[in-house]
Amino acid sequence: MRAWNDSFFRWNGMEGFNRGVREAATQVAIKFIKRHASEPNEHSKRYLSELDLSAAEVKKAIGEDGGLNVNDPKISAAVMRWVDGAIVRPNASMRPIYGNDPHFASFFHLKQFMYATQATILKRMAHEAKNGNLDPMVTAMAGYIPVMLAADAMKGVIQTLVGGGAPMWEHQGVAGMVGYAAQRAGLTGTAQMGLDVAEYGPAGLFGPAGEQIYHMFTDPWQESVGKAVAVGPAGLALKGMAWND
Repeated sequence: MRAWNDSFFRWNGMEGFNRGVREAATQVAIKFIKRHASEPNEHSKRYLSELDLSAAEVKKAIGEDGGLNVNDPKISAAVMRWVDGAIVRPNASMRPIYGNDPHFASFFHLKQFMYATQATILKRMAHEAKNGNLDPMVTAMAGYIPVMLAADAMKGVIQTLVGGGAPMWEHQGVAGMVGYAAQRAGLTGTAQMGLDVAEYGPAGLFGPAGEQIYHMFTDPWQESVGKAVAVGPAGLALKGMAWND
């Protein structure tokens, strides 16, 4: 199963995407460290201290060409620490104990990203706010939510075109759409578990697999199959069949 899973993520491009994101984050980490050593602001000393660095150490590691000597073990460790703190990548330390149980993996494989978002993004936002820096919080609210709203709007357009039911703005209203976008952006963190239970009942505790089983008994079969196969327009077409019935 592991071999199949690894092949699947190579085939769908996610492995390459993940590698590319880490490479980009590494470049950003280097620029971040250099900038806060050479052009400090009120948070720079704290930022470098959290990476176990000082401005003097960073300046010493900057070569004549302006590059940062990442072969220095301390610099390398700081860069990797920054990258790990910038990318949502679930690991055993972020998940609850039952979430690390292989027998529960099929129910928790997407829920783990909720815990990773809580540990990587939301805790950092709270930490920065505690230190008087509200920029990350403002960025999340002004960036994540509009992107999700745009994605949901596009989904609504496709639903309308293929007859897959009414788009969400026809039954959720502005407040409901913004709240849903905040959930989809992960800004509710682990509190999402409670919201899922409120919407799906106990099945919400078991992730998409549990929710799918729940829908098998509550939705028309065409809609249930459409959600299960998740093949984009074809799935929406099946959903449209259910609505037309």
